[in-house]
Amino acid sequence: MQRLNKKNRIIKGAIFLFIGKILNVILAVVQILLIPRLLGPKSMGFYSFWLSVYFITARILGLGGQQIIIKYVPELRIKNELMIPTLLKKVVNIKFPLFFIIICLGLLFWSTEPSYFIIIVSASLLFSLNLAAESVFYSYNIMGTYALISLIRTALRIILVLILFYAFYKTGIVLGILGAPLIALSLSIFLLSRILPRNHVALDQPFRKNFNFGFWIYLSIVIHGMVTWLIIILSKIYIKDIAIIGYFGVGVQLFLNIGMLVYFINESILPSLVEFRLINDNKFKSSLRLAWKYTNILLFPTVLGGYVLTGPMVLFIIGENYIPGTTIIRLFFLPIIFMSWIKFHTQILFVYKKKIAIFLTELINLLIFVGTWFYLICQKNIDITPLSLCLGTLVAYLFILIHSNQIIKIEKYFSNFLKPLIASSLMAFILNLFKVNSIIQLLSLVLLGFLLYVLFLFLLKGIGKADFKLIKEFLKSTKIFRVEEQGF
Repeated sequence: MQRLNKKNRIIKGAIFLFIGKILNVILAVVQILLIPRLLGPKSMGFYSFWLSVYFITARILGLGGQQIIIKYVPELRIKNELMIPTLLKKVVNIKFPLFFIIICLGLLFWSTEPSYFIIIVSASLLFSLNLAAESVFYSYNIMGTYALISLIRTALRIILVLILFYAFYKTGIVLGILGAPLIALSLSIFLLSRILPRNHVALDQPFRKNFNFGFWIYLSIVIHGMVTWLIIILSKIYIKDIAIIGYFGVGVQLFLNIGMLVYFINESILPSLVEFRLINDNKFKSSLRLAWKYTNILLFPTVLGGYVLTGPMVLFIIGENYIPGTTIIRLFFLPIIFMSWIKFHTQILFVYKKKIAIFLTELINLLIFVGTWFYLICQKNIDITPLSLCLGTLVAYLFILIHSNQIIKIEKYFSNFLKPLIASSLMAFILNLFKVNSIIQLLSLVLLGFLLYVLFLFLLKGIGKADFKLIKEFLKSTKIFRVEEQGF
């Protein structure tokens, strides 16, 4: 019975995260539909630039807090739950000295826009605290709340940015970025007060040992954020046309949100991986195999379908003002593949505490990306600079694959990405034969692509009855699609 309850808890968590990610993707579509269209390319460029500063600074202010919480809270729940509030307090307190240092140093570089910078860094601090709070829900396997907070924060940013932009123009954009994490953090604190112990005891080891683990992962997270967002900041420095920055902003948003959708499988099983590694190695290997399989099943049709349909998507969804940036936006689809694979293998290294290898993976990614970006800029190939992301993630993936294979080999590794790749390529080839003249045709083509992909994948034996049975078991076990009698 205990094993069954544990299984149901894991399945429910995965389903809640799945629903949360789907809703986040819907919000991402709304964001791509509304913000670029209503702001216009130039204001979109302004928004994208400060959003880049916001996310990079938030990662710097993270100081490994998320990783410390995700790694140690599940263990403390078993050993002594009263240590958790002490750990959280130390995670929060170390952020504030760094916050003031960033403010002081940053004002030297943003002396012409000091108010914008202070607002954005303050928003970054709130965001980093919000992520720490979310990590507690994640570690307690309260996946519904974890997914909800992220959803609320994204929705608030869309609403506030648009409303305040029309009220205060550019100032309203940065205020909207600030307001979203402020409200989300307030809600998180209220919900945390209902699950955390009110009493606390000292940690059973010096906090520096917790911080040492989180610190290396923290450096990796900072570098990862720089790879993702630095392309916008660099482009603003070297490109005078702010509208082009808007094109890059749209591309980065697609890159991040599609990556978020693909990554939900790995994210949903992380607490289970930590537990399985400690108590059941066979479950650990089985979870990795399934995560790898379903990651690729979702990854390839999304990336290749998006790449083929970028033109009509830009025209009918994002807005015709962004048509000159179609090439830039399209190339952001390619690095999603390698970035998703890096994240998958990072989970393996995370569980086995291979923090140096994780750090080196992200460092290699950053160095290759920056070097390639400057080369393309020197060659005046601004339209294809997103390829620098693709090359950086490819080399980093090969590096982390070698280290991951030294720890554990994933069963059916190559067949579980070759079959989805072949099925998606056939789907993309057929979709490319059609000319799209309306939004209805675009949506119809997306539906056709989905049906073709499932058919090809089934014929290639990439999915079968066992997969449909597993999905049915997920839905049945969660009970979220059934009405409970006691609810009336």
